[in-house]
Amino acid sequence: MARINIHGPAGYEGWFDDEHSLGWSDEDVHGIGSLGPGRGESLYHTTGGRWVLETWSRHEGEGSVYRFLTDAEARDWLARNDLLAEAEELLDTEPRPTGRPEIGNLIKIRLGGLLPPLDDYARRHHTSRANAIRHLIRRGLQEEGTSRNESA
Repeated sequence: MARINIHGPAGYEGWFDDEHSLGWSDEDVHGIGSLGPGRGESLYHTTGGRWVLETWSRHEGEGSVYRFLTDAEARDWLARNDLLAEAEELLDTEPRPTGRPEIGNLIKIRLGGLLPPLDDYARRHHTSRANAIRHLIRRGLQEEGTSRNESA
């Protein structure tokens, strides 16, 4: 199925990819789950370290509902379905950080009056503020290197 969006009472809560997640179902060989014939639950552990519960139905007109679970809720579900030993190692892991990995050290500076012209430069060159800063520093350092070589 791939990417599945999860909505809760407050709206959109996130998504997960069921094809790249570990999953367990309470469905038996006869198609009977914990909620009766053709209905049950599946638990997923995502690549990002989150737990997702799917309440599913094989009946026409009834779809699946997904929600995120805490580690404690996942542990309870696994215990109820005699799967705790199989997934124990996943319950105590820290979620992996999301987003771009850090490259270099973070440097904080106050730009004061330089900020408006910097933002204008970034806008004109269709780039981010961070990329504009990196570009202008590189350019300044190259010019500095050239002027040093010329004066030597």
